[in-house]
Amino acid sequence: MKRLWSKLSLVLLISCMVLSACDGNGGNGNTSSMSDGGIYKAGIYTGSGEGINGAVTVEVTFSDEEITDIKVI
Repeated sequence: MKRLWSKLSLVLLISCMVLSACDGNGGNGNTSSMSDGGIYKAGIYTGSGEGINGAVTVEVTFSDEEITDIKVI
């Protein structure tokens, strides 16, 4: 059970890292609002981190308005 929580925590951490890294505004710290047509830039983004048993890669898929899929690769 502890191993499952460790993996889920790692996936959540990596997902947050991916989300913060792909703000779509050149990293200037400004965030867009829904009045700008959405808060996400559509595409597929990947992030990786070191897990207990090696590297873990997460792929996050965005539409213009929401996260549509998250996969642990």
